[in-house]
Amino acid sequence: MKQLFTLFLLFFVLTKAQAQTSVWRVSSGENEIYLAGSIHLLKESDYPLPKEFDIAFNKSKKVVFETDIDKLNDPQIAQVLLSKAMIPDNETLKDVLSEEVYKKLEQECSKLSIPLASLSRFKPSMVIVTMSGIKLQQMGVTADGVDQHFHKKAKEHEKTLGFLETVEEQLDILTSMGEGNEDSFVNYSLEDMDDMESAMDEMTKNWRNGSSDLMITQLTEMKNEYPDIYKSIMVDRNNNWMPQIEGFINDEVIEFVIVGALHLHGPDGLLNMLKAKGYKVEQLQ
Repeated sequence: MKQLFTLFLLFFVLTKAQAQTSVWRVSSGENEIYLAGSIHLLKESDYPLPKEFDIAFNKSKKVVFETDIDKLNDPQIAQVLLSKAMIPDNETLKDVLSEEVYKKLEQECSKLSIPLASLSRFKPSMVIVTMSGIKLQQMGVTADGVDQHFHKKAKEHEKTLGFLETVEEQLDILTSMGEGNEDSFVNYSLEDMDDMESAMDEMTKNWRNGSSDLMITQLTEMKNEYPDIYKSIMVDRNNNWMPQIEGFINDEVIEFVIVGALHLHGPDGLLNMLKAKGYKVEQLQ
């Protein structure tokens, strides 16, 4: 599955005047919210963001993120992540991966100057996250993503903050990816590494101009090849978020809700779900 894990991490270029972008106004009568797709990590050259993001921010009284970003930066959460990231029962990567896949992983780690032996007690998902993070740094993807950017801005402007799920829920999803199918998970992830840079560039272009074509393609591949992951990180989370988003639409406060861009698109995406419920959904231009 191409770019699944790059998209999950970012899951997350220049634009002309009058171009569409990844911000939507969702309304019911006179009540409204703004719903935006985020890329979680960006290059410095991706700033400034399209002006529609600031339009939505300026009109809102409350900014809602996927999770509590302040708590995400709490040192205690690092300890929680560490405990969830470890392979249970004192097993190691060599115990959960075949010899062939382990050697392939070891070779790819070596290219990134990562001694795999130092990660031997970590789940494959966390090794892949570590590798992807280093690869992204090498590509210059070091700037705050949309979430962090507006989190800082919201605090500066003293806007109310909210979140859709707990940090612990996010960590459970991240650390359980690929469980029971570790060899395939690692193989697909390593294939992604080879064309991560071109995937990143293409994805940011699509995100910036509000196009859904590439994301729908990736979501379809994820659903077909990893139905369990698709269900847990897309379908279940979107279903859990919908009652909260509907509550935002129907209150008197204007909220600016920011979620990973992939969550917006496809038949199980938030935009489709909101349209099916009769809400008016308009893409800002």
